[in-house]
Amino acid sequence: GSPVLEGNPRTIEWAFGVNVLGVIWSMQAFWPLQKAATGPRHVGITASSASTVAPAGDFPLYALTKHGTFAVAEALRAELAEQQIDTTVLCPGLLNTNIWDGARARPERFGGVRRMDPAIAQTWREAQDPAVMWPDIEASIAGGGGYLVCATEPALEARFDARQAEIKAGFRALFEE
Repeated sequence: GSPVLEGNPRTIEWAFGVNVLGVIWSMQAFWPLQKAATGPRHVGITASSASTVAPAGDFPLYALTKHGTFAVAEALRAELAEQQIDTTVLCPGLLNTNIWDGARARPERFGGVRRMDPAIAQTWREAQDPAVMWPDIEASIAGGGGYLVCATEPALEARFDARQAEIKAGFRALFEE
C-alpha cells in the first residue's frame, strides 16, 4: 500500500525485486529445464488485477510493480513463443492467500510489524480461495496459453479490456506523432 513518491526506498526495492525481478530470475533459473524438456511446455506468470488499472488509489506501488510484472510477461511470452513454449499470463482478482499477514513479509529484514491486526484482513479472508482459478487455468493450458483474467471480482474482465484498449490507444497516438 506504499505511495511511490513517499515510499521507503527499501520497500520500493523489495516490491520491484519480488514482482518484477523475481519473475525474470525465476524464468532464468528454470529456462534450462524448459529448454531441455520434451513434449508440451507451458509457463504460467502471475501478474495481478492491479495491472489492469492505472497505478493509483490505495496500492500505487503494488500496482506499479504489477504493471512491471505484466511488461516482463509480455517480453517472456515473445521469447518463449520462439522456442515453442506456451505461456499463460494470469491476472487474478482479490484472492484469499493470507498475504496480508505481516508475519509472512519478513519484517526483521524489511521493517513493519511481525503480525498485523486480523481485523484489517476481513476483505481478504472473505475473498475466494485461489483454487477457484483452476478451471480457467486448465482451459488456458489446453488452448496454448494467452492472457487469463480470473474474474474473482465483479467487472474485472471489463476493467482489463478497458485498460488494454487505453494502453493500445496511447501507443497508437505515440507512433502517429
